[in-house]
Formats: sequence, C-alpha cells, structure tokens
Amino acid sequence: MPPEPTNQSPDLLINLIRDKYPLILGFLLVLFLIGAFIAPVFMKAGKWNAAEIVYRFYSNFCHQFAHRSWFLYGEQAHYPADVKSGSSLETYSQAFGNDIEDDQLARSTIGNDKIGFKVAVCQRDVAIYFGLVLFCIVFQLGKRKLSKISLWLWLAIGVAPMGIDGTIQFISGMDFFAKLGLTHESDPFLRSLTGFLFGLFTGWYLLPAIEETFIDNKTREALINAD
Repeated sequence: MPPEPTNQSPDLLINLIRDKYPLILGFLLVLFLIGAFIAPVFMKAGKWNAAEIVYRFYSNFCHQFAHRSWFLYGEQAHYPADVKSGSSLETYSQAFGNDIEDDQLARSTIGNDKIGFKVAVCQRDVAIYFGLVLFCIVFQLGKRKLSKISLWLWLAIGVAPMGIDGTIQFISGMDFFAKLGLTHESDPFLRSLTGFLFGLFTGWYLLPAIEETFIDNKTREALINAD
C-alpha cells in the first residue's frame, strides 16, 4: 500500500519561526513603527479619516502627549513643554495655545499645516521600538549566539534610567512638588536615550531566553526520536 500522505506544513512553519523569529519580530516591530509615522503622512495628504483611525489605534499603546512627541511637516520637530532661556524653539503652549496642565487636550492635539502633525507614538516609544528592532537584527546576524543578560543588568541599564526619568517627571507635575519648585520635564534626547536603552536591553534579555527555550525543545525532541 502507498504511504499515507503527511502534512508537513505545521513542521515547516515551526522550523521557519525557530530559524527566523528575531527577523520576524523585528519586521513586525518595523511595520508597527512605520504605522505610527503614517498618521502624520495621512494628515498632510488630507486623509483625515484614515489618520484618525491610526491615531485612535495607537492611543491604545501610548499617551500621545503632543509636547512629548515628534512632528512631521512643521516648523519644528518637537514642541516641548518648556525651553531654556534664549532658545528659539516655541513651546507647546506657545504653538498651540493650550494649557500644559490639560493632559486630555495634549493627547487629542494633532497639529496643522504650519505646526506640523505629530507621530502617533511619543518620542520615548519611538526609541523603544527602534532599540528592539536593532537588537533583533544584531541577534540574528550574530547567529543567535549572544547570551541572555542577567536580570539585574536589565533592571540597572534597561529599566532604571527610564523609570527614574519618568517617575521624577511624573511626581514633579504634582502640585506639592511644583509649589516647592521641584519640577522636571524630560527632553527629547533623554526620552530617546532611556527609551532606546530599555528597548535594546529588553531585547537582549528576552530573545536569548527564547533561544534557550528552542534549544531545550530541540534537545528533548532528539532524545524522544532516539528512543
């Protein structure tokens, strides 16, 4: 009797994921990041309904504060909450006429033809995704031989800088600290640096752990087949 046909599609898919999962993950992250930049492109092209859908989708992943986001097609790349004395940059309040304390308005503010249109995720998130994508590429090109970093290294370099910057920024906005003059508004460089470190070291912590799982599964499969 002829051998029964076997369906190898699931095995092929599993092997593809095992071999290319860093690139697959990186590709999905790139698509996600591109989508955030498509929103201002849609606005510039006059496709407001499409842009609104994109902004609404990304609002599930980011606060979208205008004063902490990048802008395309405008006079400035960003409109900070505050600037140093003598700076030529317009602040968010000066450019939009909005109260910096109104978080809901900062979320809903998108921009206009003169000021530009904001990217659908904030500066820190852009850097986080970029850091993750970069590690995915490096990990794959290095044939997935990089070892997982320790939990403490991930916390110290990946999590702590972003956590400290974000926490100080958050509590300094409270009335008690504001009255004492203890205010801190992170700038685009610091947001991007801490976000990039978080993305890079999170990838360095997670992807080698995934690789170890695949290696353990292959070893178990080899032992089962040997029996």
